[in-house]
Amino acid sequence: MNNKGFTLIELLVTIVLISVLGGIATISVISVINTSKNKSEKIFVDKIGTAIESYLSLNSSSFTKKDGGLSGNFNKSTGRTNEDGSSNTRDVKYYEYERGGGFNLSNLIDSKLISTDSFINPKNKKTCFNDSNYPNIRIFRDEDYVTYYYVSLENNSCEINESNQVITNIPKSLCDVLMGNDSNIKCNKVSDDNEE
Repeated sequence: MNNKGFTLIELLVTIVLISVLGGIATISVISVINTSKNKSEKIFVDKIGTAIESYLSLNSSSFTKKDGGLSGNFNKSTGRTNEDGSSNTRDVKYYEYERGGGFNLSNLIDSKLISTDSFINPKNKKTCFNDSNYPNIRIFRDEDYVTYYYVSLENNSCEINESNQVITNIPKSLCDVLMGNDSNIKCNKVSDDNEE
């Protein structure tokens, strides 16, 4: 009598193979989801940076040099190259600026450049700021009238990933100079991509 069917060993091997493949697939899917969440958080932070840039371009005349604010010199590229192939640089003065009554992310909402819904971290659906906890935006301007901004999000309630905790357009060369004057500016989180 010829009984067609699976032996116990064949069934066990099949179950083990399906389990292993299922585990690999689950790990891959979780990795893709986490990568996607990190990218959406980066886009969210960049959107706030774009709103800051728009605000500064529309309201640059409302900022004045801050008494006792940071100031100094940094080595800035001229955009030209020397005969020997090295970059051409010059020393440029920078100053910290302020706006009467302070300047923080709530000013972006007041100016309608960004909505309160824009302050919800898409990664974890947490609201980043409440009425009493909007981070200050620090403004620096060099003598070429280039404006730089710096915002730290690390102490806020939306659990921003460490790599996204700073919103800035400060070039690394200037941040290294600022860091010498102010330990609250975290140059290790400033990208070389911002270099002029």
